[in-house]
Amino acid sequence: MRGLKLERIDLYQWHAPDLKVPFDESIGALKDLRDEGKIRHLGLSNVSVAQLARARAIVPIASVQNRYNSGSRESDSLVDVCTRDGLAFLPYFPIDAGDLARASGTLRDVAERRGATTAQIALAWLLQRSPAVLPIPGTSSLTHLAENVAAAVIHLDEDDLQALAAERKRPRSNAAIFNVVGSAGLEPATPCVSCKCSTPELTALATWGTGGAYTP
Repeated sequence: MRGLKLERIDLYQWHAPDLKVPFDESIGALKDLRDEGKIRHLGLSNVSVAQLARARAIVPIASVQNRYNSGSRESDSLVDVCTRDGLAFLPYFPIDAGDLARASGTLRDVAERRGATTAQIALAWLLQRSPAVLPIPGTSSLTHLAENVAAAVIHLDEDDLQALAAERKRPRSNAAIFNVVGSAGLEPATPCVSCKCSTPELTALATWGTGGAYTP
C-alpha cells in the first residue's frame, strides 16, 4: 500500500486461484482485507461460474476478468451471470493479442462492409455482447487509442452477429492453468492461456467505477 501511495485499493483484481492454497482460504484472506478497509471492491480473474458462486458466498464480488473475445467464448456463461447480477466483466485479450486485428474471413468481411478495421469489429462485438462488458485492449499509440474508442459507435446487425457466431474458433485445449479442482471439487477455471502478465491487455486495466484498479 505504501508503494502505491494509497490507503485503500478501490478495485483489487485477484489474478488467479492458487493451486497450492484452498480456494475458500484465498477468498477469505481477501475478505479480511476488505473488512479492514484496505480493499473497497474485489474482482476475480480466471475463474469459472462455480468458483464465482463460491466466492460470492463469502464476500461481495464486483467484477470478473477472464480471457474472452469474438473467437474465444469459453466464458459465455460467466458473461451471462455478470449481466444478470450487475457485475462488471473485463475481457482480457479482447482482440486475441492482435490475432483478430490480422484476421481474415468473416471478421474481415464484416469490417469491410462497415468501413472499419477487424480490431474495431472485435471490440464492437464485445460491447454489444452485454452492457456488463468493459473491454481492456492494449493500446500502444494515440492512433490505436482513437481506433479503439471509435469501435463504440459501430453497430453490428443480426446478420453480422450470426456470421461471426458461425465462424467462432474452437475452444483451446490447453490444460487449465489456474483451475482449483483439487479444492472442494470445483469445475476447472478458464485457463489464462499463454499468460503474459506484463502485456498491455493485463497491465492497462482501465479505471472502473470511482477509483483505480490494480491487478497483482
